[in-house]
Amino acid sequence: MNFPSDHYWHHGEYDFEWCYFWGKLENGKVFHFTEHFTKLGGLYNFTTRYAFDGKFIDEVDSWKEEKISTSGYAFGKFTFSTPTLGCIFEAKCKPIIHPTKIERRNYYSIPRLEGSGHFNGEKINATAWFDHEFSDFKKVPNWDWVSVKLDCGMDIMAFQCDIEPLCDITFGDKMMVSNFILEGKHFFIHSLGMYLILEPVEDEVVFKPRLGVEYSEQPFNVISKGGKIGNVMRERTYMEVT
Repeated sequence: MNFPSDHYWHHGEYDFEWCYFWGKLENGKVFHFTEHFTKLGGLYNFTTRYAFDGKFIDEVDSWKEEKISTSGYAFGKFTFSTPTLGCIFEAKCKPIIHPTKIERRNYYSIPRLEGSGHFNGEKINATAWFDHEFSDFKKVPNWDWVSVKLDCGMDIMAFQCDIEPLCDITFGDKMMVSNFILEGKHFFIHSLGMYLILEPVEDEVVFKPRLGVEYSEQPFNVISKGGKIGNVMRERTYMEVT
């Protein structure tokens, strides 16, 4: 990958592309924002979806319609804007390029963003996780994805699917990959010998777009030895496997 050029949108060069933020406002509210592009069978679709404390708003735009909410990268800053919440972030760590072996799959994360913005017209500070993927798949797999932000500063990404499971752990400028088990609320990371329990913060919300993948979003707390040690956002797909 080439940065900063690959932080920008690729304008239809790939079949799928999305930018994804999730994090916390300084008042404790959890948010997420995703904007993604899908190209299937010559059809194009842009979808923007965001939530604050479990209240989801879904904006599905065709390529002809004006976009109400948007995200982007400019002048070294990562941004997203909605009528309710808008934020500008700076990266506080290097991009983590996930070691995929799938041809024309490009996927990276920046687990630590810090910035500020407006929430209901008032200025507010925020922290966030940023994901960006631009890829082609001959067949899109079902997946179960989690991004984990631990209070100690460790970040964990796990992507479970039949085609290629991925899990990498970052702490400061150090990174390692690991095998893992992600089953229901149970998450075990082999390389760390770490067992985590995922405790739901909000109910799972499933989305069924007109074009693209049916999937869900759900925030969790991370529990270890009876105490909360971090936060998780989880995404799962629900496609019929043939």
